[in-house]
Amino acid sequence: MGHSLLKRLIDTRKYNINLLFEDITDLENFKIDADIVIHLAAKLPSYKGDMSVVRKTNYDATKQIASACKDGTYFMFLSTDYVFKSDKNKLNCVGDPRNPETAYGQSKVEAEDFLLHQKNIDVTVLRTSMLYGYDHPRRTNFFKFLHEKISNGEKIELFDDVYSRPTHIQDLISFIDKTIQDKITGIVHTCGPTYINRYD
Repeated sequence: MGHSLLKRLIDTRKYNINLLFEDITDLENFKIDADIVIHLAAKLPSYKGDMSVVRKTNYDATKQIASACKDGTYFMFLSTDYVFKSDKNKLNCVGDPRNPETAYGQSKVEAEDFLLHQKNIDVTVLRTSMLYGYDHPRRTNFFKFLHEKISNGEKIELFDDVYSRPTHIQDLISFIDKTIQDKITGIVHTCGPTYINRYD
């Protein structure tokens, strides 16, 4: 996501871009002097390690990054549909109650709540769903997983009760660029149009 977004923002020639390469879980006494911050870093749902690391990365580090921003910074945070319980009979709207079923979803709920209560920065929370349309040798996604398994003739077991709105990465990137230009704030759902389970 970051690589694809960076290329798009560079190509627009609208921004002076700085990348944060520091360990985001260790930003004490760190200051960010930027007009716009786009926070994409996270431990993903597929992370198999210590679940406390998920919270430290997705919630604690988000608090540190937001706190390091100067007053008036436009802060964009990438969240997820994992903040909701998967339900085949319900399309979630922005104001619907959140009921995360995973440590990843819970950490995103906590980060959203913290950010949306900040008074000194302008916050946009973009909730998206199952990204596809990218290929990176060190990253996997659901469609890459399917392609590899099918290409190898392997049998796959898939959930038919986990629903999402698959979202093409270039569509999301276009929306991020427009959101920055229009300075949209608050919670925004930015997902593909089809609500479908993993099996289908």
